[in-house]
Amino acid sequence: MTPFQQVKTANEILMYLRKSKKLSVQVPFEEPIGNSKEGKPLILGEILCNNTDIEEEYCFRETLQESLKVFEELPEQDRYILSLYFGLNGNKRHNQQEIADICGISRSYVSRIIQKNLEKMRKQLTHEENYQKRIM
Repeated sequence: MTPFQQVKTANEILMYLRKSKKLSVQVPFEEPIGNSKEGKPLILGEILCNNTDIEEEYCFRETLQESLKVFEELPEQDRYILSLYFGLNGNKRHNQQEIADICGISRSYVSRIIQKNLEKMRKQLTHEENYQKRIM
């Protein structure tokens, strides 16, 4: 499920529970509470027992957002090389030699750019993470 679908489903559950609460009826976990896009019944127990760790997902999203901010601060050529290397921004993944050929630079220089910028990002993200821990 996408995050939007999860929120929508959670809202449907809450609306259903509020409606049921008004009627003072217990809701069994096996009872369907609606239908999915595919027309399959949504079972309350299956939805509530989702194994998604919300805290883990939140931390992942926060780290991703911070990583993107740090990435955007890198020089344009370095961002381009990292995009080619990791297959970002719609690019297919390339090895260092292919990137060197595309950019007209040596493979060892590509390697240094990748290592330098990954280390720079790692330090900046670690510094921000430690800063966040200190202020909380």
